[in-house]
Amino acid sequence: MQYTGVDGVMSACTLLNNPALFSGTAHSPFELALEYIELAKRYETHLSWVRAHLAKILETQLTAHLDLMDRLFDMKDEPTLDELPAIVAELRRVVEPPRPVSDSAPAGVPRPAAGPPS
Repeated sequence: MQYTGVDGVMSACTLLNNPALFSGTAHSPFELALEYIELAKRYETHLSWVRAHLAKILETQLTAHLDLMDRLFDMKDEPTLDELPAIVAELRRVVEPPRPVSDSAPAGVPRPAAGPPS
């Protein structure tokens, strides 16, 4: 703000999609969603607010998997805060391919995720 001379910055919608935007580190939307659920439990946040925020954090992933979006927003058999991590974990399983285990890298060294060839 000092460099540009602006009085403020508006980033509300972007922060709903990526609450870690200004953290300086990369976080998966699944990690953010699970952390948000834990905070919501701790601070007794209303379920409708939690589901709305999860929809923003996981928007890209949920739009590709409407069955899981339906489970998240099921009004007839509404999931509890305790059930939401399982929905996030299931979404993560279908979105992220399993990482191959390679013996070529020493323990503790991150291995690249499996993906299509570039």
